[in-house]
This record gives sequence, C-alpha cells and structure tokens, in this order.
Amino acid sequence: MYHLFPASARLSPYVDCFWQSLFNDLGDTGYHELFNAQFTPNLIFNLRTPYHLNDHLIHDTIFHGFNTKPIYYRHEKGNDLFGVRFYPQGVNAFSPVSQYLLCDRIEDASQIFGSVIKDWANQLAETNDISRRVQISERYMHLLLIDKGTMHHENNIILWNALKKNVDNKLGIDALASSLCMTHRSLDRQMNDRIGLSPKKASRIIRFNNVFNMINKESDSKILFDYHQYGYYDQAHFIKEFKTFTGLSPTNYMASDYFVQNLQSNH
Repeated sequence: MYHLFPASARLSPYVDCFWQSLFNDLGDTGYHELFNAQFTPNLIFNLRTPYHLNDHLIHDTIFHGFNTKPIYYRHEKGNDLFGVRFYPQGVNAFSPVSQYLLCDRIEDASQIFGSVIKDWANQLAETNDISRRVQISERYMHLLLIDKGTMHHENNIILWNALKKNVDNKLGIDALASSLCMTHRSLDRQMNDRIGLSPKKASRIIRFNNVFNMINKESDSKILFDYHQYGYYDQAHFIKEFKTFTGLSPTNYMASDYFVQNLQSNH
C-alpha cells in the first residue's frame, strides 16, 4: 500500500523520503490511520479522489507541519497520494515561511511553496510510476531550494541533534541551553524559528516517540517497561502523555486496529 523512495544526495539533508500510497482494493469501510504527534512535516499531493484528514475532506495538495496532536486519516477506494516527507529542520530549505506558523496546521501547499505546486501536481497525475514521480519532484524541489549556505543548515542539524541527545540523557532545558552556549531565552527563540516548537514541547514529543516506536515493534499488547528509564515520573505521567499525543490510552491503543497496522507498517 505504501512505497518509499529515497531522495537524491543533494536533497537528502532536507528530505527523509518520497512516498506513494495507492488504495485500489478497499472495501466499504475504507482504511483508517492514526498518526501520533511527531516531527514529520509532509507535502501531500492528492492525485485522484478525496480523502479525509481529521474533519477535513482533502481534494487538493496540502502541507502539514509538525503535529503535536494526533492526526486521523480515512482513505477510500481510488485514493492515490504522493508525498514528500521532510526532516524536522528541512522545510525551511524550500520555503521562507516559519515552521512556528505551520505547527498543527493544514495549509494549501501553494501558500507555502508558491504557484509551482499546481504544475507539479499536474505532472505527477500524468503517471503512476513512483520512480517517474520522484524524478518530477526532484526537479521542482531543486528549483525551490533556497541557498542559505552550508553553515545555516549545519546549525539546524546541530540544534536538532543536541535536542535529541538531551532527551536521551534525560536532562533539562537549562542543560540543553548550556551545552549550546545559549541562554534559555535565546534557545526558545532559535527553536521556534528553526524547528517550529519550544524546546520543552519538542523534548516531550521526542521522548514519547522513543517509547511509542519501541511499543510498535512488540507484538505483546501487555508490554511492560521502566517508565523512569524513558524520563517519566510514573505510570500516570506516561498515560497522560500517551493520551495527549495519540488521543488514546495505552490499553485502548494496543487493543485497536491502529496498533496492528503499525506492527505491520513500513512507513
């Protein structure tokens, strides 16, 4: 159902992958997906019939930035989607729009990337071949690529990697600011501008995804782990965060079709 394709060497610092999803063999109930809060901005081209994203019926090409809340998709037979999945710091290499303004938002992609989106979508719709679609997308993305210099991008990577390391080491925001030789206020400003979230909120989502990804690799729905090991005060703290970022309790999630899908998913 989902097919992934890597980006070229020139785009790989910014783009995680290209992906295609075809829904040609669905029944009347369709296919439902849950995406928890995560740092995967996506440019999504709808190339055939509409699909549902939360309460929106999507007809055209959209962009959504980081989601700090769960996102629900409903696909129906005939849906044909092609997407560009960016790294957290990758979007501002193609658009001057601040990621802070895009968090938890679904936007017309032309508002982010300009009028080129219409021609891009039309060319993608002319073929079903993912290799050809990737070639088309690479060409347009090269045109959109903003030359901010190597140092600008390296600084974004340093900031993001320091944030992840800080979460892995279960350290506070003051320790992160100190490791980057910044004040707390300066770190907040840099994070909001370059990443799109405050360091505190971003750290919570990174920490949660470390656990969520671990759970989705296990077939045992009664999986147990040390909450303190992942930076949670206790079980109640973890359950509260789980509900915040997925909309479900851990028990309800692991009894749902979403859990089964994620066990089997390659996306």
